[in-house]
Amino acid sequence: MNEKENAFDESVFKVITALNALMTDTTVSKSSKAVVKINRFKIWLSELWDANKTDTDTPDTNENK
Repeated sequence: MNEKENAFDESVFKVITALNALMTDTTVSKSSKAVVKINRFKIWLSELWDANKTDTDTPDTNENK
């Protein structure tokens, strides 16, 4: 894993952690609409993170040519 990927992983982790804290905040948790929007964003971000991991785990087939 290179430095750019490591920085991306770290940033996504920090954002997801912050979103979890935000969703448990009493002001935000009073609004179910806000919690749903935050959760949808968190799911999208997790899917992006997983897709990035999958892309970087597969070897580049052009290297062998």
